Amino acid sequence: MSHDQAGSLATGAAASAASRGWMRGLAMVLGVAAVGIVISACGVAGIGEPEDARGGVTAQQKDDARAALDKLVSDLNALDAAYAAGNVAEAQSDLDAAKADWRKIIPAATVQDQSDIQVRFDRLTNNLSSKASTKTVSDGVKAFVGELNTDVASSLK
Repeated sequence: MSHDQAGSLATGAAASAASRGWMRGLAMVLGVAAVGIVISACGVAGIGEPEDARGGVTAQQKDDARAALDKLVSDLNALDAAYAAGNVAEAQSDLDAAKADWRKIIPAATVQDQSDIQVRFDRLTNNLSSKASTKTVSDGVKAFVGELNTDVASSLK
């Protein structure tokens, strides 16, 4: 065997060992990533979490939140009526009252509900400030109340 052939065999063996090391490292990274994905999926699905994973919401907090939810829906309906009657100031006052009621619900609401409802409040605030049509505001209020009655109310049971 010539010196060039021996050198190339040694280089090939070193490259093969380096390749195996790299593949082991890749397998380790992929394994850790797979475990992370499984753990995340369990968290999203709620597997292994208690029913009240929102910080141990008490029955009293849920009762208070349900009462505030009823008031919030009433405030939104009053806002709709006031805006339809052309009383923007009263509609704004009703929106402020609705926001205050929502703050009472937040401790018992899910993070997703909190995010969705904040978007609804922002949209309604923009509609009032831009003097949107009565139909636009009314449609927004109806959709808002519908979401409160389905998503938020069910999470407070």
